[in-house]
Amino acid sequence: MNSSLELDSLAGNRGRNGVSTKRSSTRLVGIGIALALVWAAINLPAVFLSGWFPLDLPELFFMGENLEERLAWIISPYNGSGRYFPVYWLYHCLQYPLFGSRTGAYLLTQSLLFLAGTLIASRLTTSLSRSTMAGAVVFGAIYLGTSIGENLTTVGKAEPLSFVLVVCVLMLARIQMLQEALSIRRGLAIAVLFAIAMLTKETSMVLLGFAGVGAALSWMANRIEPTGRKIESETRQYLWFFGWLAAGLALAKLPYLLFPRTDVRKSYTSYEVSWGLIEENLRFYLWQHPDILFFGVLSVGTLLILWQRQLRVAATEAQAQKDLIFVSSLCALGWGYWLALLIWRWPMTYYLLLPSVAFKVCAIYALVQIRRTYGSGLAYRTAVLFTVAMLVYSAAQIYYVTASQIAYSRIYTAALHKVATLPGIDRSRLILDTYPFFAEQIGGTSRLLKTQLGVPLEVRGIGELTDPAVLNKDVMDILGIDPAAVDSNTRSLPNSGDYVLSFTGRLMGLWFLRGVAPFYNDSSLLQAQGWYDMDVVAESEIRFPAWFPHVWHHRPAVEHSSVGYKLYKVKDDKPRFFWKGRFPDGWIGPAASLVVSDRFAAPLSVKFSVPAHTLPVTLAISRNDEPFKTIEVGTPDELVINLAAADSVGDTEWKFNVSRSFVPKEMNINRDKRRLAARIALSPDPARQTTP
Repeated sequence: MNSSLELDSLAGNRGRNGVSTKRSSTRLVGIGIALALVWAAINLPAVFLSGWFPLDLPELFFMGENLEERLAWIISPYNGSGRYFPVYWLYHCLQYPLFGSRTGAYLLTQSLLFLAGTLIASRLTTSLSRSTMAGAVVFGAIYLGTSIGENLTTVGKAEPLSFVLVVCVLMLARIQMLQEALSIRRGLAIAVLFAIAMLTKETSMVLLGFAGVGAALSWMANRIEPTGRKIESETRQYLWFFGWLAAGLALAKLPYLLFPRTDVRKSYTSYEVSWGLIEENLRFYLWQHPDILFFGVLSVGTLLILWQRQLRVAATEAQAQKDLIFVSSLCALGWGYWLALLIWRWPMTYYLLLPSVAFKVCAIYALVQIRRTYGSGLAYRTAVLFTVAMLVYSAAQIYYVTASQIAYSRIYTAALHKVATLPGIDRSRLILDTYPFFAEQIGGTSRLLKTQLGVPLEVRGIGELTDPAVLNKDVMDILGIDPAAVDSNTRSLPNSGDYVLSFTGRLMGLWFLRGVAPFYNDSSLLQAQGWYDMDVVAESEIRFPAWFPHVWHHRPAVEHSSVGYKLYKVKDDKPRFFWKGRFPDGWIGPAASLVVSDRFAAPLSVKFSVPAHTLPVTLAISRNDEPFKTIEVGTPDELVINLAAADSVGDTEWKFNVSRSFVPKEMNINRDKRRLAARIALSPDPARQTTP
C-alpha cells in the first residue's frame, strides 16, 4: 500500500458521525488560521525587531565571509575545537552570501525550517492518534514550550536544525513501520539523514535508543499474548531501523578515517561527573523548565494506563499495539535525552528542545486514547487543566525571554553604532566592564566593529576585575586561560580618552537567557565604586512590562523590565584605586588585594568585618609584599583599619589574607556558591571623593 495513503487512512474523522464535509473543511481552515497566528506571534517579533548579538553571530558572520579559507577547518574532525559538527557550520555559513549581516533574514530562515519540523511532528501525531485535532494541539504545544524562546530568537543554536532532521527520521520510521515489505530506498534515506543529524549535533544519537527500546518492547509484546495477535514483524522492523541508524553513524564517523589525525582536543568533554553536578543540573531544569518535566511525567503516567489496558483487555486491532510501542519508544527517547543532560558539565535552557517535543507528542497521543477508552472523567479533566496551565506559564516565559533577547540585541546594536560614530574613536580603546577579557562577547564585539562597521578598534574586557564571580573554572579550563593572564589583565584598565561601555538593565526574572538574564546593573562599576572619573557620552534604554517568578525569592512579580547601555569617556590617566578579588557587594574570599594610586586622597583606611560563625579569624595585611599588620579578629563588629602610605613614589598594593572562609551554599545559608571570608570597603566612600 502507498505510504501516504496509509498515513491518510489514520489521519482523522472527517466526514464521520454525520458531520458534513463543508463543516469539516471550515473547521480545518479555522485550525489552520489559529496555528498560523501562533507561529506569527512566536516568530515574527524576533524576525523584524532583532539586532546583532555578541554570542555566536559574529563568529558565524566571520566564517561565512571567509568560507573558502575556513572550509578545510570546518570539514576536518581534527580542527582543534574539540567538537565536530560541519553541517552546523555549513548551514549557517552558506546563508551569509545571501543575507550578509541582516539578523532577521537568518531568523526567518530558521523559523521556516522549524515550522517544517513542527508540521512533520504534528502529522506524526495525527497518524498515531488518528485525530487531526491532536496534531493541531501538538503544533501549538510545541510553540508554547519553554525551550522555544532562546532557540527561535537567536542565531547559532544547533537544536532547531537537529530537531528537524530527527523528526524527519522518525517520520520515515513511522512510514516504514506501516509497510509489510522493507524499503531499501527508505532505509538509505534514514541512514543519510541520521548521519547529517549527527554532523549537526551529536545528541541526535538518542535515535539509537528509540530503535533499541522499540525492538525490546516489540519482542516483549510477542511473548505476552492475551489477544492472540502477534506482531513478530514489528521487532524485525525496529532491528532494521537500528541497522540503518548504525550505518548512518558509521557514515558520520567516516571523516575521522579520511583526514589525518592531528589535533585531538578533549578539554570540552573532559570533566568530572559528581552528585553536586547532577543536583545543580536537576535544580536548574526543574526551575527553568517545569513544563517539560510535567509533560514527561504525564506521558509516562498516561502511557502506563494504556499499557495496563493493552495487557489485560483484548485489543481491537494489532495496529493499536504497534502505535503504543512507537509512542513508548519516543517517550524513552525524550527521557534518555533529559537524563543525559543531568550529567553534562553545564545546563542550558535551549538544550531541551527535542525532549520537549517528544514528551508533548506522547502525552497528547495518550490523552486522546484515554478519552476514547475511558471518557472525560475527573482524572482526564484534571490532566487537561494542568496541561493548559503549563502552556499558559510557558507563554509567559516565552514572552519574557523573547522580549529580553530582542531588547538586548537592539541595545547592543545601537551601542556599537554609536561607538563607530564617535570622533577620534580610532585613537581610543573600548573597554567593556560587564564582561571578562576571555568572554566571547569581547571578541565578538571587536569583530562586528571591524567587519560590519569598518572600525578596527581595540576592545578589552575587565569584568573579572569588577566582579570575580565571572571566573568560572570550567570555562577557563576549556579556553586554556592561565591564572597569570587574569592577574596581568590590569593593563586593560582604561586610560584618559578611552571609552567604557557598560550594559545596564533590570531583568529580575528567574528565567535564564544565555548572555542576557538574569541581570541587574544601573551604571558602570568603575564609576559607581569610584575607580575613575568618567562622563556619560551616550545612553539608551528599552523597557517592557512582564510577569515572572523573581530570581531572588521565586515569588511571582509584575514589574517593568529594562535593558540599556551607558557609554562613558574616561577622564583619569589611571584608576585612583582598583580591587582584585573583591565582589561588587563588598565580599572578598580568603585573599584579595587593593592597588591605590598615589593620586588617591589621603588618609586611607578600610572597613572590615567578618560573620560571627567564622570567628575567630586572623587578618594578615601586607604592603607592596612587605608585612604590614596582623589582626586577630574576635568580634563580628566592623573594624576601621588605617593604612599608611608607602614611602616610595607610585602605586601601593595592599594584600589582605583572611585565615577562615566559608561557602554559604555548603552551610545551607543560601544558594551562594562563592567562597567568602569577609566584607571590606574603603573608608570614606571613594565614590564621593573628588580627584585632587
